[in-house]
Amino acid sequence: MIAPDMATMLVYIFTDAAISRPLLQRIVSRQVERSFNSITVDSDTSTSDALIVAATGRSTAAPLRDARARVTRAFEAALGAVMLDLAQQVVRDGEGATKFVEIRVSGAADDADARRRDDLRLVRRVLSGDLRAEALLIETLTPHLRVVARSILSRASDVDDAVQAALMRVLEGLEGYRAEASLVRWARRVAAHACLRMREQERRRLRVIELDEEPEERLAPAALAPEALVDDLPRPVAAYLDELPEVQRQVLVLRHVLDHTVAEIAEIVEAPVDTVKSRLLYARRALRKSIRRDRMIAGTKPKREVVQ
Repeated sequence: MIAPDMATMLVYIFTDAAISRPLLQRIVSRQVERSFNSITVDSDTSTSDALIVAATGRSTAAPLRDARARVTRAFEAALGAVMLDLAQQVVRDGEGATKFVEIRVSGAADDADARRRDDLRLVRRVLSGDLRAEALLIETLTPHLRVVARSILSRASDVDDAVQAALMRVLEGLEGYRAEASLVRWARRVAAHACLRMREQERRRLRVIELDEEPEERLAPAALAPEALVDDLPRPVAAYLDELPEVQRQVLVLRHVLDHTVAEIAEIVEAPVDTVKSRLLYARRALRKSIRRDRMIAGTKPKREVVQ
């Protein structure tokens, strides 16, 4: 039941290295693409998956701070080897598995180029009317589109509608896909456009119709926590996001949850780059102020800066 982007699997890796969370996250994100996100068993997927790399920091060696340092590169190589070995064990230990097949890609400049070519092949198959390719495309993109929808939309009931709308826009726009970005990243951008439009339509509707019911609890994905915010917040992340003006919340989610560049955000929200930068600046300041206020009320001290 394992396919690309992982599936029914729990992986825990521990190291005593002293390394910052942002640097470790970047290393893990690179290596997971070369290991767990590149395996398949039966071509089936599920949503019950997790990969956790925990660094205790108890090593007496010097802390890892510079991504370009030789010792950091050696650490990444060692971690990558462990992750690749575990990923291959998942395939070999599959129920009823009798063969282990490894595919080697030649002619590509690098991993990103190989993935772009693979994306283009899949798109061409879909455009040619290959129903199996279309099913594979939908199966691959749906979890990513759902993350986008859950990050932007206020009501849980809107998420499924947004995912379906985003999938329709992706399928309709495949002829314009040029592999300038990965297929997943391109589809996430399309989904962000669709979700932002839905939010705007809802906002306009609420201006006219006075609702008696309380809005549903906002959803905030676990992906928001790792680099944008820190642990032990006095209130849930969603509560702080709710306090931000709409335009500030949008750019903050697009930047720190969905990992879009400022230029990409400017294109998505149809605003100048300088405006996006200003909205991000004010959003981060507002978050710092709110969290510091709550910590003073609770009588706790922050472990480190809230927004990087």
